[in-house]
Formats: sequence, structure tokens, C-alpha cells
Amino acid sequence: MAARASLRSWWLTYPVMTAGAVADCVAFAVSRAGAGGAFPLYWAGQIALLAPCIVICLRRVATASSRLWALQLLAALQALIAWAYSPDRFRFPDELQHMRTAHDIALTGHLFVANPALPVSPGYPSLEIVTTAVSRTGGVSLFTAGVLTASVAHVLLVTAVFLWARALDIGPRRAAASALVYGFAPGFPYFDTLFTYTAIAAPFLLLALRAAARTLTRRDSALLVLPPLLLAVVSHHLTGYIACGCVAVLAATLVRTKRRGRGLPLMGVAIAGVGVAAIWTAAFAPYAFDYLLTPTRATLAALVSPHGSSDATVGGIPPPLWQRVVSVLGSVTMAGAAVTGALLLWRSRAPKWLRRFGWTAMVYPAVLVLRAVAADGAEISARLLLYGMVLTCVPAALLLIRIWGNGASRRRVTVSFTVAAVTAAGATLASTPPSWERLPGKFRVASDESGIDSRTAAAAAFAGRTFFAYANSACDHSLCSLLDGDTRATTSVVATRMFYADDILRHALIGRLALDYVLVDDRIARQRPATGIYFPGEGNAHYPRPFPAARLAAFGSDPLYSRVYDNGDVQVYDVTAVWHA
Repeated sequence: MAARASLRSWWLTYPVMTAGAVADCVAFAVSRAGAGGAFPLYWAGQIALLAPCIVICLRRVATASSRLWALQLLAALQALIAWAYSPDRFRFPDELQHMRTAHDIALTGHLFVANPALPVSPGYPSLEIVTTAVSRTGGVSLFTAGVLTASVAHVLLVTAVFLWARALDIGPRRAAASALVYGFAPGFPYFDTLFTYTAIAAPFLLLALRAAARTLTRRDSALLVLPPLLLAVVSHHLTGYIACGCVAVLAATLVRTKRRGRGLPLMGVAIAGVGVAAIWTAAFAPYAFDYLLTPTRATLAALVSPHGSSDATVGGIPPPLWQRVVSVLGSVTMAGAAVTGALLLWRSRAPKWLRRFGWTAMVYPAVLVLRAVAADGAEISARLLLYGMVLTCVPAALLLIRIWGNGASRRRVTVSFTVAAVTAAGATLASTPPSWERLPGKFRVASDESGIDSRTAAAAAFAGRTFFAYANSACDHSLCSLLDGDTRATTSVVATRMFYADDILRHALIGRLALDYVLVDDRIARQRPATGIYFPGEGNAHYPRPFPAARLAAFGSDPLYSRVYDNGDVQVYDVTAVWHA
């Protein structure tokens, strides 16, 4: 019976999911062509992609392998969609910053080369090491190797979640539902498929937790936790520390239980992991301390003196009302599922340590409170929930399974499916790219993906051929992102003030900062920035109208500025004559 159900699942699940991903890829192509119909086609594809996976993970009759294959196919198709969104190059700022580290490794043959775009990146080079190795071994470009590396890591992540849940002895159905719920984290559908060091570190976190769980349920040695834990530590700062914390929490649940003797080795492993993380950070990535402390201080300050959160930068394009409603509804539904699931687990006959561990799901509503009170709560919460869902997914999955039951009641099935669908839709809408950038094709100045077109890419390519290493440059948001990834230049945040200054103050700022190049995109005088800011480091700016064209024209009329490149929209000026004079 299970075999026949698995065969039916294959015919009903995998082709439909694949068709959904193809529909999304076609929607992107239609959007780039400027034709109509891309928006409904995209959402039809999302429904076809997610609905069959929800059914096969929650239904009673299905084999463990068919559930896992559906989850892995979902992750692989999400990676395909992310590639189809930008098939020719990386465009997201985080990806470009990590590509700088990969270029440096490929060019110099050495690790830990300074990266002014993201100083902490060279200290955690696991992603770039794998990428450069794939590039050299396969004879492919770094971009292709990066896409392959991030895509495989995304599939490994959902697999690791499934294995972690199975190690808790909750059965394959509940394990598959846990991995499904983990995919409802806001960053999972898109951000977690990107070329970032979180992508390669997150699977190690889950594998460390799996090994820790097997220490409790299979009597495996606690030393088996160390390899994946240390790999997480050296791959990403935050993931490493959180992995140590999760192992410590798991060990702490054994206090005053019959298995408390197994908790001490686990706690020792967690403490050792924290020690290695601190030593690694101090030796190879000292920037990480300030990098982590800055948002921590800001978050604590927000909790003491809240200012509220916003889903869009001030002056940017807010998402449509229906998307905000669905996003909030999805978050509230998941919070309710986490709390209710933790309560159900506490009242179950599960081992005492597991019932205690279930209450860690309360981290999800805690992150939602942070989102509401912190000034930058939307971005912070989206990134934290990648880790918070590790603790939330099991209790929430138990609730979905309890509601679904054996599938005999259509009402129960409908309720369980609706809860899963609403949380999945909320996750998609709360994730990057934002609503106005979800479909590619339309150019928007000073934006992330949509701010990079053939004109800006050509200017960056010229800079890559012409600029010397660490050339000090000023530019708008999109151009600076490209320079960070495609060249060895240094983009100056402070120098962007020169775009607002008169000739005398501009010359003084160029001389004081020893600025070498200025890149000007004339289109910022024709469009308001979709993100709310034109230049990096501006904070919450507001532009009721496009940038003054006269201020940009001043660069072309000043005799001390030498125009070395012009493609009609983007000009590059050599300004070294100002501070050499």
C-alpha cells in the first residue's frame, strides 16, 4: 500500500512541482520582455511548486524516501528559480561582496586577503574555498561555480533539517513536516539560495544538532558533534556561535532527567566550540566582533527605547496592502503554531528532555516582538528566523500533523493545509526580493538586483580592467555593489557626501579622502530611488523628487575631472588631479 501511495505521489507531486518552477522561470522571461501576465503566472507557479510538497509531507501514507525527495526537489527548484531571476551574474549586494573574496583567492592563491567591501568575509572563507575549487576543477566561471555551490548547499540544508528531526525519534512523517515548516522561514525561498556564507554554514549547524540528538537517542559519542560544529564555526561567525548555543540548550534539557549523564559531554563540546569560535575570530576575523556587536547594541537599544519597525526604507516603495496583510498573517499564524505545538509536545508522552526542548519554539514570537520594536526590525528578524525556525519547526510540525490526522476528515485536512499555505505565502512575501523587485526586468536606480543592467555592468567591467587595486571610488548604491564584486577597488561611503556639495567643498572632500574615481549614473536625475536612498551609507533618506541634475552636470564641467569612460548613462571620472594639484 505504501509503495502504491509512493507511486501515486511521484506522478502527482514531482511533475507538478517542476511545472511550477518552470512557470516562475517563464514569468521572469515575460517580465524582462515587458509583456503582460508575468504576475499571475509567477504566483500560479508558486502554488504549483508548494502545494504538492505540503500534501506529501503531511499525508499519512507515503514513504520516508518520497517525502525526502519532495523536500529536496523543492529546494533544488527554489535554487533554479533564484538562478533564473539573475541567470547571467550575481546582483544581490551580499553575493557581490563574497564574490570579491572568491576573486581574491582565485587571483592571489592566498586566503585572508583584505576585502574592504565586507572585511569580515575573508575570515570565514569556506564558501569561497569550495567555489574556487569547483571553478578550477570543472573549468567553469566563478559565477557558475558559485551558483552550483549555493544550490547544493540549499538542498543539503533541507536534507539536514529532515535528518535532525528524524534523530529526535519522531518518525519520518513528523520529520518531513518539520523540514517543510523550516522552509517557511522568511529568508528560505530566496535569500538562503544566494551566494552567501550563511548558505554553506547552515547545513553544518543542523548536522551538529543531529549528532547531538543521536547522542541522546542512540547513545552516539558526543565527540561526533565536533566536526560539523567546528565546520559551522569556521564558515560563518553568527551560525557558529548559534550552533554552539543550540547544542548547549539541548544538553541543558537533560538536567534532572535519567539521561543527565549524557548532557555533560554535550555541554563540554558546546563550550569547546565557543572557545574555538572566539580563537578563530580573534586570529582571522577580528572585524567580526564589531560586526556582531553593532546590531546587538542597536537591538538592545531598540528594546529599551523602541521606535517601531518598517518593511521598507523611508522614502522607498512600500509593498501593496494585501501583501503586508498576508505577510503579517503568516507570521502570526506561525507564532500561534509554535506556541500551540510546544504545548502539545509538553503534554505528550515524549521524553522529558524533548518536551523541554520544545519550549525553545518560543523564540519565534520573541523575534516577532523584536521586529515590531526595532528600527531595523524587518531585516534583523528575517535573518534571525533562519536560526529561530530550527527550534520552531518541530513543535509547529507536530501541530500540523495533529490537525491533519489520518486524512479521513476533509475539514481537518483543509485546516492543516490552509495553515501551511498561509505561513508559506507569508514567508515568500516577507523575503527578498521586495514586492517591487520580485519580477525582474524594470531598471530602478540605486537598487539591488534591478539597479544592475547592461549599462552599469559595462561601467563596472571597465573599472575592473582599468582601476588599480584598492582604488578609492565614490558611486551610487548599484554601482558601488558592482565595484565591490567585480573589481578590486574600494568604495567610499564617506565620499558620497560630495554629490551634495558645491565645487569648493567637493574639491576639499576629494583631497582629504584621496579619492581616485567618481562614477555617475545620470539616471538618478530621472528616477527616485526605489529603496529610498541613492548612495550607500545615507541611512533613512527621503527624496520627494529625483536627484538634482545640476549637481551631476558639475562633474562634466569641472576641468579638474577627467572623463575616462562614458556609455551614455554612466560616466567615470578620474579625479586624482584635484588632490595632486
